[in-house]
Amino acid sequence: MRVPQTTTDERSEESFVPAHRGMRRRGATGVVESEDGTDAGAVFLNGVAVYARCRDENGGGALDRLADSEAGFRVSECAPEDVRMFRTYVRYLGDKAVLGSEPLEATHVEMQRIEGVLVDGVRNLAAASWRGESDTSDRTFFPEGYRVALTADAVSLKRYVSRNDLTGYAVGDGKVVTFRNGETVDGAPVDLGDPIRSEVDAGGGWVVVDSDAEENGEDDGDGEGFLSRIF
Repeated sequence: MRVPQTTTDERSEESFVPAHRGMRRRGATGVVESEDGTDAGAVFLNGVAVYARCRDENGGGALDRLADSEAGFRVSECAPEDVRMFRTYVRYLGDKAVLGSEPLEATHVEMQRIEGVLVDGVRNLAAASWRGESDTSDRTFFPEGYRVALTADAVSLKRYVSRNDLTGYAVGDGKVVTFRNGETVDGAPVDLGDPIRSEVDAGGGWVVVDSDAEENGEDDGDGEGFLSRIF
């Protein structure tokens, strides 16, 4: 399997699932590779799988196969820049193991009201009354939606939003980006609280919320998929 340059062997895991869970929770960058010498493993950037291969399977299909593997896996660290260079290189080669994002089971996210800030691209109210009550503070309403994907960085977030013509927002570590019809509208340092990210153990990367998604329309998880085995 193609992998970027690694720095240290951190630990071994008995299977891929706990290795993947640890990478995501820590927002780690590195390689999780089968210890039995088979062409199986994944490359992570900020806790998100950006490359996955398992024998004859690539990308998302490889993640499913890796979750079922009974082999042990070696976890190694990498420098983020080395992984970014690796991702650019394998994408240039047309390697089908490259992942633009990791799919998430489309769980519902409630509307959130944030005081003292205005973020373009979602509903805003500036110094006005609200349902008959006087309220002089700026506030932004992030709409309800469905958590659909995890992307590694701003580059992959922009590509994912554009290709899927999404409307909604993405939550990073203490910041948000809004988008409409596949175009980025705004970005701001906003803390939306822990649930959106913590419920999927996102230690790094961006959690994407689609405000136009139907409850069943974008749910790739049917209870038997890869993510249901992690959580």
